[in-house]
Amino acid sequence: MVAALGLPPDSFQPDGVEYYGKLSFLKAGLQFADAISTVSPGYALEIQSETLGFGLHGLLTARKASLHGILNGIDTGLWNPATDPLIECRYSADTLAAKAGNKQALQRRLGLAATPELALFAVVSRLTEQKGLDWLLEIAPQLLALPAQLVLLGSGDPGL
Repeated sequence: MVAALGLPPDSFQPDGVEYYGKLSFLKAGLQFADAISTVSPGYALEIQSETLGFGLHGLLTARKASLHGILNGIDTGLWNPATDPLIECRYSADTLAAKAGNKQALQRRLGLAATPELALFAVVSRLTEQKGLDWLLEIAPQLLALPAQLVLLGSGDPGL
C-alpha cells in the first residue's frame, strides 16, 4: 500500500502513517507537518485528550511543541463599525446609541417588526452541536416568548 505511494515500507508503522491498521493521510500530515494549527489554544489542549483526540491524541501530545491554537478573531481595521460603509449606521464606543439604527435596518430587511424596545438575539455561526446550537434550539421557544426576536444565519448540520 505505501509502496504504491512511493513511501518507504517502514513508514507503515504506528510512528509513521499507519492508523489502526490502515493508512491515514490526516495522521501523515500531523506526523510530518512543520506546524499544526487549531481554532483556539483551548481546542489545541482538548485534541490531546483521548475524548477529543479521536485516536490521534498520542501523536498530538507528542507534537505539542508544534501544535498552536490561534484564537478566532476579526480584523478590526476591516470590520470597524465606525468606518464600515456596509452598515446602515456607523458607531463607536462613544456613539453606541447610533447602533440602534442597525438593529432597525436588520429588522426591516428580514421582515420583522422594527420595535426598538424588543430584544433581538442574533447568531451567525456554523450550525453544529460543537458551537452550542443545539442549546439555542432548546431555548428558542422561551426566547421568543419573552417577547423577543431571534435571527439565525449559518449552515451545517441539517438536523439543526
